[in-house]
Amino acid sequence: MLDLDKETGLAYLDFVALCKEQLSDRDFKLLEKSTLDYDDSGEANPVLSRWARFNRRFRNEMIRIRAKNQGRDSSDYIRGDLYVDPASMEVVHRALKAENPLEAEKILDRFKWKKLSEFIKRDIFNVEALIVYGLQLQILQRYKEINSSQGKECFEEYKQRKVLETIKA
Repeated sequence: MLDLDKETGLAYLDFVALCKEQLSDRDFKLLEKSTLDYDDSGEANPVLSRWARFNRRFRNEMIRIRAKNQGRDSSDYIRGDLYVDPASMEVVHRALKAENPLEAEKILDRFKWKKLSEFIKRDIFNVEALIVYGLQLQILQRYKEINSSQGKECFEEYKQRKVLETIKA
C-alpha cells in the first residue's frame, strides 16, 4: 500500500511498464487512461467512472469558489452536473486558507487520496485496484517533482513574484 507522506521507490512509468507485461490489452488500456485529470463519464469501468464523477465535481467546486472570490459567474466554467458536494466544498475552503500553495495542494491531494482509497473495498487483486494504485502513484510523482531542485526553484520564483505583487499593491 502507498502512503501520501512517504516516497515510493517505484516511479509511475515503471509501474505502467510492469503492468503492460501482466495485463490483458483491454485492462492495460484502462490503466493507461487513468490519469489525475481523467474526465470521461461514459467509461464502463466502475472505478474510472467514479473517479471521473468525483474529479469533475471536485474541480467544479474549486471553480465555484474561485469565481465567487473574483466576482465572476461560475456557470460558464462548470462541467457536467450541478451537484454541490459539501465535503469537497469544505476541503476547497480549507485549502484556500492555507499559508502557502504547497500546503493548499497537500490539503486537496489528501482528500483525493482518501476518495481513491474508498473506491477499493476488499479485492486488491484486480484492475480497479491497479487503477487506484496508479492514480496514487501519480500524486506521489507530483510531490517528487515539486521536491526536486527544479520544483524548489519554481517555488522560489513564485514567492518572489508574490512579494513583488504585494509591494506594488
